[in-house]
Amino acid sequence: MQGVNFNFLSVLFVFSLSACSNAADYKPQRLDNKTIYSNSEHDLNSIYSDIKGYISDNKNEVKYLVDTQRSWLKNRNLKCNFNEREANNENYKCLSDFNNYKIKDLRISYLDFDSLEGNLIKPFKYKDKDGVIKELEVGGCCCNESIIKILKNKIYIYQACDQKLNEPRIYNIVGKKKDKFSVEYQIDTNNNKVPEFNLAFVTNGKNVWNIIPKIFRKEDLINLNFAINYTTDVNIKNKKNDCHDDEE
Repeated sequence: MQGVNFNFLSVLFVFSLSACSNAADYKPQRLDNKTIYSNSEHDLNSIYSDIKGYISDNKNEVKYLVDTQRSWLKNRNLKCNFNEREANNENYKCLSDFNNYKIKDLRISYLDFDSLEGNLIKPFKYKDKDGVIKELEVGGCCCNESIIKILKNKIYIYQACDQKLNEPRIYNIVGKKKDKFSVEYQIDTNNNKVPEFNLAFVTNGKNVWNIIPKIFRKEDLINLNFAINYTTDVNIKNKKNDCHDDEE
């Protein structure tokens, strides 16, 4: 039997004690409030810029986003008593809390694709150039818009011209793909579990969606008007109709 190398064991024992001691003394480094604020500011600017860039074709919604963001920043700095030259930990913590809440608000308002499911998705138009006032395009004289509802694995298409939610066309949803700014549904119209066409809902403003058909045949597009915006906002009022069917 070979002799035991006691020198080697001694070194190993000392190294083990040292490692255990270092592990016991290690404590995660806490970020200071200014660094936490800087990180939240970066995250807020990032999501704001991404949304603004993606909806850039909708001038109404871009203006609304920019105006509300500027107003929010003024209110945040006022509420937090923020003066960059004299800021303290309490100021930075306040700013971080505001930023984190705003990040959540932007995601809910612009990127909440879960809100498409279970709610009525209605067509609308802007009433003013600032894009603040909207009215639903439901019950128009030409009946060229529809209301949509997505529930579980079904999509319901309601004809909008009579303002009633009766006897919708019902199709199966056989697939769904989601990315950062859109969600795409595969629609089966023949009950054979094979998609005849796809509908993509793309964010285009605050609770505003564009509907884009993909992989489709013309006869499958039902009565959706893809030239206008749709919304899940329940606070928008219906448009009053001035047309009369009894005119000769």
